[in-house]
Amino acid sequence: MKIMCAQGAVLLSALLSGALVMMPAAAEESKMPLRPSYAAGAGGAQREALSGTILRNYFAVQTAGSAVIRSEEELSERFGLAAFMGPDGEPTQVDFSTELVLGVVLEDSADEEEVHLEALYLEGGALHVDYTVRVGERGRSYTIRPLLLLKVERSQVPDRIIFTQVE
Repeated sequence: MKIMCAQGAVLLSALLSGALVMMPAAAEESKMPLRPSYAAGAGGAQREALSGTILRNYFAVQTAGSAVIRSEEELSERFGLAAFMGPDGEPTQVDFSTELVLGVVLEDSADEEEVHLEALYLEGGALHVDYTVRVGERGRSYTIRPLLLLKVERSQVPDRIIFTQVE
């Protein structure tokens, strides 16, 4: 599974081995072809790994929580564009005719916090989005609203989506 991280790295997650590997990303985002991989989940249920792309250069307007965004209008209501000059300054584009956006927004914090995708998979008829929150420097003089935005193919997404913060 290939996930573009905000720091410009590619996160490869192997559900079978549980290994996480960080690799430098090419300047241009691209999706790696995905061969579905299966592993037994809790109770022997089949788990199918999915792919997606982390959205860059957005900020949260909405309050904390999880979100499933199905249209450009909804994205504009909940998130603002944080474009800047130079390479990779444009926000990641989303084609809502074939994609939708999954989001996790944390509470405002004076701590350095980052939301990291750990796993994206289908199991038991639901799409699971597992993420961690990593905390760095504490008590800064300003606040941030950490977030994770991920675009996925609409055809991969069932009606039930479960967001889980894992340790």
